[in-house]
Amino acid sequence: VNYAIRGAVYDLTNQPDFEEAVKERFTEQEIIPMMYKEEYDEETLAKNPQLKNHTGCYGLPNTTGFLVMFYRTDIFEENGWEVPKTWDDVSNLVKELNVKNLSFYLPFEGAGSTIYSTLLYQMGGQFYPEDQTRCDFSTEVAKKAFEQWCSYFCDYGFEKAANFTNRFRSGEMPIGISSYTLYNTLSVFAPDIAGKWSFAPLPGTIKEDGSVENKGVLSITSSIIMKQKKETEENAWIYDASWSFLKWWTSTDVQVKYAREIESILGSGARHNTGNRYAFEQLAWTQDELDILTSQFDNAFGIPEVAGGYYIGRNLENAIREVISNDSNPRETFAEYVELIDSEIDRKREEFNLLRAKEN
Repeated sequence: VNYAIRGAVYDLTNQPDFEEAVKERFTEQEIIPMMYKEEYDEETLAKNPQLKNHTGCYGLPNTTGFLVMFYRTDIFEENGWEVPKTWDDVSNLVKELNVKNLSFYLPFEGAGSTIYSTLLYQMGGQFYPEDQTRCDFSTEVAKKAFEQWCSYFCDYGFEKAANFTNRFRSGEMPIGISSYTLYNTLSVFAPDIAGKWSFAPLPGTIKEDGSVENKGVLSITSSIIMKQKKETEENAWIYDASWSFLKWWTSTDVQVKYAREIESILGSGARHNTGNRYAFEQLAWTQDELDILTSQFDNAFGIPEVAGGYYIGRNLENAIREVISNDSNPRETFAEYVELIDSEIDRKREEFNLLRAKEN
C-alpha cells in the first residue's frame, strides 16, 4: 500500500474478472490489507480532474499467517490443567504455572500491535473509523484493551523477550501464543517431544451475551504488479499478462500442487502457509488440526492500511515499553502516543493531498 500511495503499484480492480478471481480463493478479511482508499480533498480534485475518489486493491495474498495457542499436552495432563478458552482462564492458569516456576508466552518484541489488535477486535474495537483519517484509539474499548495488554507484563510478569521455541521444547514455557507456522519449526526442531504437544484456538473475550469472541489478526505477504513508468499502447499487454500469471499462481490447484510437492521433498517442516483459503484445507493436516485451524482462519481479521499507518505498530510498542519501564499510567501514556499517531497520519494525508480528519 505504501507503493500504491505513490502510484508505483497496479490496481488489480482494473481487471474485469477481479471480483470473481478473488472470491473463489480468498476470504474477505485477507483482502482488506491489500486495499487502499483514495479520498482526495476538494481543492486537489478541482486541480486534477483525472483523479477520483476510489478504493483499489493492489495485491493478492501469497502467504497468510494467524495466531493459535500451542501447549504441551504431556505437562498439562500431568498437572491436570485445562487449556484456557478465555483471557480470564489465562490469568487463572498463570497462577498455577508460577507455582511450578513455568511461564506463559505472549509475543512482545517484534510483535508490535499483534496482541493489542487481537484484544481490541475481540472487545469490538477497530483500528480506524470509516473515513480512515485517524486512528480509532480514543474510545473506551481501545483504552481497556491497552490496559489489559499492559497488565500481562506489569501485573503477571510475562517476559518481554524469550525464545519460545526453545523453552517450549524444554517445557519451561508449556503454553504460548504464536503463528500457526510454528508447527513447521517444531516438526523438525523438536522430534524429542513429538506427540507431546498440540495447538488450540486463541483465548477469547467474553461478550455481554456470554459468548466468547476469539478473533485474531492476519499476517499476510502479497503478490503485486509493479506499475509501468510510462504507459503506452505498446506495453499495455504487460498488465494483462501479469494478471494472468497472478491468477494462475494463486489458484487453488496450483497452490495445492506446489505445497504438496515442496512438502514431499522437504517434509512437514516446509508446509506452505498458502494464502488460498481453499488450498489450505487440502494440505496434510489431521482432521482435528484442520478443524482448529479453519475455525481460527475464518475468525481472523485483516487490518486496513492507511497513509502513515506504519506509525501505529512502533508507537504502540513505545507506549507499552514506557508503561513497563517507568511504571507510567497506562491511560495517560496511551493518550500521549495516540496524539503522535494521529499527527503522523494527518501529516501523511496532507503530503498526498488526501481528505484530512475533521476537527472536533
